[in-house]
Amino acid sequence: MARQAQRHNLTVRDVNEILEVQGHVCALCGLGPEGDEGRSYWCIDHDHNCCRFQSWTCGGCVRGLLCNGCNVRGVAWYEYLPHDRRDWQRMNDYLANPPADRCLETRQYRIRALRRIRQERRNSCL
Repeated sequence: MARQAQRHNLTVRDVNEILEVQGHVCALCGLGPEGDEGRSYWCIDHDHNCCRFQSWTCGGCVRGLLCNGCNVRGVAWYEYLPHDRRDWQRMNDYLANPPADRCLETRQYRIRALRRIRQERRNSCL
């Protein structure tokens, strides 16, 4: 998990805080790891529209921790649907208020700063 966290510009502490906010279960399906699979169970979900062409992310686009199934077959599939077909309320709630945004205020400040910088870059490219 430490290597995955590093690729997403997070510390292990950040990951643990997100997991704590989520109640140690997947933010979408509500299931947790069984037995020994805890280390490889979690996938760090992030907004692919932010850091699209990089092998790492800024950290501000991290949304939460998902099980592999929800990460691959849930969010990835859902985000490709047209907006008028996105009627899964639990997913909409997750995307609107991701667990990573509910962590400590220092992280909140960092996320808001990174998002502001990204928005300024987007606006300057228009």
